[in-house]
Order: sequence, then C-alpha cells, then structure tokens
Amino acid sequence: MREPRDAFLFRGTEYQYFHHKYNTTWDNERCVEVPIVRSRMIAGRVLEVGNVLSHYGPVEHTVIDKYEKGDGVINVDLFDFKPAEKFDLIISISTFEHIGYDEPPRPLGGPREAVAHALSLLSVGGWLIFTVPIGYNRFMDQFLRESSGVSYMRRTGQREWVECGPGALEASYGKPFPCANAIAIYQGQNS
Repeated sequence: MREPRDAFLFRGTEYQYFHHKYNTTWDNERCVEVPIVRSRMIAGRVLEVGNVLSHYGPVEHTVIDKYEKGDGVINVDLFDFKPAEKFDLIISISTFEHIGYDEPPRPLGGPREAVAHALSLLSVGGWLIFTVPIGYNRFMDQFLRESSGVSYMRRTGQREWVECGPGALEASYGKPFPCANAIAIYQGQNS
C-alpha cells in the first residue's frame, strides 16, 4: 500500500495537509479546506460564516454562526446579519451548503441568495471565499454548475486530494469515502 502524501497542489501552490484531532481532519475535507482558506487570510475586516477556524487555533476576525455557541461567536443567521461596516474578506468552510437547506426552507433562502447577501456585506474590491462539499446539497451543486470563479478538489484516496475540473460535481457525498469526495472552492469579488 502506498503511503499518503504530506502535501497537495492547488492552483499551482503546494499546501501541507492539515491534521488536527478536532473533527479528525485527516479523514475528511478539512485537511484541504483549512489550508486553502487560511492562505487567503488578510489584514483588515474579515468575517467568517460558520465557526470553524476557532477550533484549530485563535482567531481575531468576526465570526457568525446561527447555532454554535462560542467565545466571540455572534449567533445570527447570515440573512439577518447587518453589520455597521463592510468587510474586506468573507470566508467560510463547509457552511454555505447548510444555509436554508438543513431546516425548513425560507423564501429566497437558497445558495444564490446566500452568496448575493454575503457579497453585499463586502466593501468594493472585497472577496468572498468559501468551500463546500459536493453532493451534500443539490441546490448548491446546481449553483456551482452555473457559477464562475469555482475551483475543485477531489479525493483520490482515503487521505489524498487533487485539483480537478467541474467533473467533480458528479461526486457522491459519503461514497466511496466518508464525508466529501469532492469539494468546490468559490471565489467571488464585490466589484
């Protein structure tokens, strides 16, 4: 049996797989999501949608999460969040696929509306960067099919990921490996 690699390539840059005991990241998509999103962190006003990064170390940015309680976490739905100032960067790791999907649907509460609302919270030139698992939410998968600014990674082994094209949208969630077998990385700018 071949040994798993220590690093992966994404958009021409090598990243170390992220290993952490919380959420056993080495066995799921967090091993690639966390390093990709962390690499985009900037100085300035940053918002994280979904409390993920604080589980892996201290954070100094604003975090909103509708359900998860935590130090410094603002418990509010993305659609109800109306900050006094715009953000330079909004990040999210495996959260956008849950918005309006894991609970009774609300009018205009799908992926397209969630992304539009997030973009409205950005300053001019600000970026929205989020990751989502493929195959978990069919409405999100459809949104990704119709969007530009999307990159993909797919799992090629229990602990190996490679960059790929939109064919990743055909992956199944939970098969053949547990959790995501492909992820999308969305990057959009408020221009």
